[in-house]
Amino acid sequence: MTLPDDLPANSVYWKYSPDGNGSTTEQPGWYQVPLGSNDGDKVITITLQDGGIGDADGVANGEIIDRGGAATPAAQVPALTPIGIAALVGLLTIIATSVIVRKRKKR
Repeated sequence: MTLPDDLPANSVYWKYSPDGNGSTTEQPGWYQVPLGSNDGDKVITITLQDGGIGDADGVANGEIIDRGGAATPAAQVPALTPIGIAALVGLLTIIATSVIVRKRKKR
């Protein structure tokens, strides 16, 4: 498959199956199809099977229904620890109190 732009080498290919046909788990929803080749350029390869893995209609009829596309994994967002959350709440409380006090002094 040739794409319009380079695809990062850590990208994956996801497909959607509304009824589980063609998915690796036979469950409805999104599933990942292994990439055969992705070296960071515009060309990737995937293997789909008519009536099998990667064919949303699940029927060997000479047509592969493809509801899917390439995606790059999102960056991991760091989570706050309970101490970090408490510190953030405290900081926001101080800022809010400061704003309220300033507004009252202007009156």
